[in-house]
Amino acid sequence: APRGRAQLMNREARAALHYWGAVKTLLPPDLEFPGRVGKNARDTVNICINYGYGILYTRIWTALLRAGLDPYTGFLHTIADNKPALVFDLIEEFRQCVIDRTLFAAFLKKWRPGPLEDGKLARKDRNDIVEKILLRLDEPVEFRHKNIPLDELIREKAREIARMIQGGPEHKPYIAPW
Repeated sequence: APRGRAQLMNREARAALHYWGAVKTLLPPDLEFPGRVGKNARDTVNICINYGYGILYTRIWTALLRAGLDPYTGFLHTIADNKPALVFDLIEEFRQCVIDRTLFAAFLKKWRPGPLEDGKLARKDRNDIVEKILLRLDEPVEFRHKNIPLDELIREKAREIARMIQGGPEHKPYIAPW
């Protein structure tokens, strides 16, 4: 299993290079997007993405706890350095459709955060991002022949993982239509 996991993580890393390369061509040049930078990002786009992911981490974490799951025990991501592996696992289903899509659409519609304050987003820009993400989380998506808000889908996917652990049906990741 460790070898299979390593192969899967390697494929994920290669896919991410292609994804972020495509994003770089999609975003307007004035944003000067250097490619994906997580920790210690200095450019506005990555700082916005990181802020958005932080909001989503909290939603995922809460959904897992409500489902009775341990956020630190994951399937794909390993338990290391006291990091919430299951949060990292489940967030993969929702990063692109909740955060990336929301922020990229805003950037393409000419939304620009103001100047950074000590390397951080100004309060107004943080509030703008929160508002955009909360609106996106309220948007309905089709799931099991019903329309439910994305936020409810996150909670349902956490409950699905809990049922699977208890011997229920296999968890099938949500794949959002673009």
